[in-house]
Amino acid sequence: MARFCRARGCTSEIRDAHFYCGRDWRNLGEQLVTAVENVYPDAARIYLGRTNYPERRLLEHRVKFGLKRLAVLHWAGCKDEIAEVEEWLIASFKGERKLENTSDASEGGWYGHWNCVYVAWRPKEGAARWPGTAFERVSELDLGHRLVPDRSFQKVPDLLETELSVDGAKKVLDRHWKQ
Repeated sequence: MARFCRARGCTSEIRDAHFYCGRDWRNLGEQLVTAVENVYPDAARIYLGRTNYPERRLLEHRVKFGLKRLAVLHWAGCKDEIAEVEEWLIASFKGERKLENTSDASEGGWYGHWNCVYVAWRPKEGAARWPGTAFERVSELDLGHRLVPDRSFQKVPDLLETELSVDGAKKVLDRHWKQ
């Protein structure tokens, strides 16, 4: 049975264990690398990863690495797709001094029906605010109010930011895990 590219409007067949035709797969990878490159000048440190709950993951990175911002780059309902995209991004930035990732592999688990690939970062001291860019503030975790997975091909990143201190983020996470 033939399988077709998941990019909107594309009718190209794909190989087993792939999600897009070769052209759209390359386009997706280039778009995601460009999104990380757009963050890079503003960042003191970055982390590339995947999660099913970006708001929680932002607070976890606040506690572990001091990161304050997170951009959701790509959603998928397929573990292999997300792992491949995550590893592609990590490989693209391997050796960069700002990268916090210590492994080249996609080591996270799969939870829920949808997971996303993201870049999280801590802005440099004195970094200019992104003009006209709206970050959704994360100060609590509310399972009833979360980012909704957007499986659009080449979507605009969802931007999250927290002003919580490291201790404040830890308290929110502790309350969340007690629920």
